[in-house]
Amino acid sequence: MGNYLSDEEIIEAQKLLELYYSLPFGIDMPGPVWEQIFARIKGGTWSGKRDNRPNPDVVVNGIRYSVKTESLDHAISKKRRAARDFLGYREDLIVARPPVDELLKENELHSLDASELGARVLSAYNTIASQNWDRISILLRLRRREFIYWEIDPPIYDVDKYTWRDSGKAKGQSRNIITTPRPAQFKWTSRGSQFYVLYEIPANADILQIEPKPFTLDELLSLRHRIPR
Repeated sequence: MGNYLSDEEIIEAQKLLELYYSLPFGIDMPGPVWEQIFARIKGGTWSGKRDNRPNPDVVVNGIRYSVKTESLDHAISKKRRAARDFLGYREDLIVARPPVDELLKENELHSLDASELGARVLSAYNTIASQNWDRISILLRLRRREFIYWEIDPPIYDVDKYTWRDSGKAKGQSRNIITTPRPAQFKWTSRGSQFYVLYEIPANADILQIEPKPFTLDELLSLRHRIPR
């Protein structure tokens, strides 16, 4: 029984994910692939926009979804091997790319102290979340066999509640800042304007499982030639 997706949506999603990962080039899954699968199982409309701006990715009956998908493979350990092992685990996810560059004057990227810069990042995210999204949809991928899914209402954060510092990991002319204390609730890097949020995977998240049956490229080409034009 699904908690965030219906049983029918889970079955349909598993079929489509299994098909994708059976393809010879289905090594990893870029965001637009899952966005289209999500739109199909929900009966929604995929925006098709890849401009890294705050547009919703999928709209379902007027509900605007920001759709996220990332791999969890880097976090696999002796303690956490299967999807169920990650329930309750916390993971940094890129949730937005706030156009902070549009809010900064010349040289402010480096002249502002970390907390003032962080406040601007958080304000930019709050504007995006409040004006453009109704739901955030998250799918985490594990070894191309298991998937963890949940949804949340977009949180709006109190800008004055957080203290920021430079992370010390920036390269070149970029700047990376994080909140304190550890583990950091938020991270932002100027390279790509990537805004990370530390999420706790819900204990009741939906788990999807597939068993791909790989096609060879020759089999795929043969199948294509059988399709009437």
